[in-house]
Amino acid sequence: MKTRLPETIFLVLLALLAAAWAQAAPYSLPAPRELLPFEIVSHPIQLNTKDAPTLRELGFERIIVLIENNQLVEGIHDAYLMGIRAPALWDLPEYQLLIAELYFRLGINDPAVQYKMAKPILERLMRRYPLDENQPLVAFRLATIYDRQGFASEAIAHYGLLVDWYPNDPLADKAQLGLIMVSLRENLLEDTESQAKEVLAKSKDAQVRFHAALCLGIARHRLGRDAEAVADFRSVVKWPEDRSLLVEFELFAYAETMYAAGDFNLAGDAALAYLQDYPLGEDRPLAVFYLAEIARTQQNYGDAVIGYRYLISQYRDHPAGLHAELELAKIRLQAFPDSADPITEKLLLTVYNQNASPDLSQEAALLLAEYYLRTGEPLTTIVLGAGIYDTPLNLGNATRAVEHILKAFAQFVAGNTDNPMLVAQVFNQYRKYLALSALPPATYDQLAQLFYENLQPDTLLELATKTPLADRYPRQSAFYAALAEYLRNDLAAAQKYLDKLTGLPSPAGAGKKKSGPDPLRYEGRVLSAQIAKDLDRPKQALEQLVLARVDASDTIEEGRLELMAGSLLLARNEPQAAADRLTSALKLLGPVTEAQPVREWQDQALFALGDALYRTQRNGDAKNAFQALLERPARPYWLSLARWRLAQILLSDGTSILPGPDAKPETTPPADFWPAAAWNLNRHLQWLEVNEKRFGDEPAWETLP
Repeated sequence: MKTRLPETIFLVLLALLAAAWAQAAPYSLPAPRELLPFEIVSHPIQLNTKDAPTLRELGFERIIVLIENNQLVEGIHDAYLMGIRAPALWDLPEYQLLIAELYFRLGINDPAVQYKMAKPILERLMRRYPLDENQPLVAFRLATIYDRQGFASEAIAHYGLLVDWYPNDPLADKAQLGLIMVSLRENLLEDTESQAKEVLAKSKDAQVRFHAALCLGIARHRLGRDAEAVADFRSVVKWPEDRSLLVEFELFAYAETMYAAGDFNLAGDAALAYLQDYPLGEDRPLAVFYLAEIARTQQNYGDAVIGYRYLISQYRDHPAGLHAELELAKIRLQAFPDSADPITEKLLLTVYNQNASPDLSQEAALLLAEYYLRTGEPLTTIVLGAGIYDTPLNLGNATRAVEHILKAFAQFVAGNTDNPMLVAQVFNQYRKYLALSALPPATYDQLAQLFYENLQPDTLLELATKTPLADRYPRQSAFYAALAEYLRNDLAAAQKYLDKLTGLPSPAGAGKKKSGPDPLRYEGRVLSAQIAKDLDRPKQALEQLVLARVDASDTIEEGRLELMAGSLLLARNEPQAAADRLTSALKLLGPVTEAQPVREWQDQALFALGDALYRTQRNGDAKNAFQALLERPARPYWLSLARWRLAQILLSDGTSILPGPDAKPETTPPADFWPAAAWNLNRHLQWLEVNEKRFGDEPAWETLP
């Protein structure tokens, strides 16, 4: 036997290193996975016919027996003694493979031994003896080591080589299973599915078929096809009889798939079995989480909270810990639906501010938006919702964000009617989010009325014409655009929008021969009458009021029309006709009320009636009307005008309005007067009566006290 010195020296040095290795502390890579049963299957080392007698004579077969009996340290010792007695053995691939097999077995519980000691020998055999009949075993062992160390591409290459070059070798089926599992670990799910189907169609190895079917089910579960995955699992697993046949990742995947399929009893049993069989398993946090989720689904909130709190305390940075914080927050949101809860807020903020899981962060943001909406912080909800909509992870999140924004904006508008500038600012800043699915009609009306009442025509016109609200609500859009143009004193543009409103069909009357009252058209007619009045077209204004009466829904609205008609007639100096209309208006508006704007209309109608009666020389009736107004809790504006008119009536009747000789001088203004205006008016009337003859009709204002 011819010896090659360089190779011999290399292998002797390797043996010396191995002896030192046995005495040193083992080097271990982080979180090594355990080898599966099919990966450590025994396979005979084929001996060359020429060298077989020598190897047997030196004790080769005895070392094989030691390997089978797991006496690996003694086997390594005897193998190196063989090499020392016969140095020529170091050139034989069978002998080198024997050494590699010993180190591979020794490294089953310590992957560093395999990687440092067995891998170099196997790689050398792979390169130097490509046609050796032991190449299937060499390729299989190398693929296993590569896979265990995380070198997936190298593992796939060596498993594939074995399958392609040696399809009839007993290791070919196991190599195919190895390919399936590597693909599954690398999340190559389509490859896993196709390879598993091929194995199930061809292989007769029961163990290989069992695990291939499980891998097929796992791949389909991860692809979202849970119904097929459950069928795959049920076809091969008999629970709990086959519990011991499932390796770690298969047992966990079985529990996870059954949970996803809604079989919570079986999922809970499998998850509990996983925790019992693999107390330090890498999927332990998720198994605990599924048990907590099952308890929550079954409304066993006590056990669910215990599970969530355990995960938060032990695995806070793990995805399961983040999920637990989110789910615990959901339970607390249900427990405290209408009140602020600092713990819930803290849990949601923790998940929201983390960067490990964008999905959970956005879900927490949605729950925070809902929480702040419940606790009366709509502006915070709007800000959160806008952030979600700008970077949505899915369409559902964007839709929920817009829904929260719309609800929050409605709440914000309702709570800030006294601060229209802030409402306008928020509306302009977040307009694109509000217009996406459009505001509900009630909020749209409330917002438009707020801008109108607070004299913000530009913002109102933008709301009505420059957002998709105009397309969804064309009639409201036309009306509010008319209001905006009216505030801007562009009466022609306002009337144009009102004509558009009149031409649009009423929703209440669509498909009917005769439509009922239309509130929006009523308001449009009233505004048209006001525009005609401002343009000094009283006849046209009266025509609009007659048309509006058709859409009046109650006597209050009819009274308002009568009030406007009476005011128009009074402006045209037709006091008798005006008095008739105003009397009718007061009857229609009903008894005295505190409700606005009806109370304002009543006060206006009462003053206008007194004025019309005064102009028709019916001073007694006019005096009664003004005195009735003074007895009402009217606005100071109407009270001041009523006192002025009443003073004119008293003066025209020759009645003195000066205090009697025994009257004490008035030192304080009446409580229901505007202090400055009412007091000065009273003093002026007294001064006017005293000095009427002295100064005539034009008093010298510089002599006023």
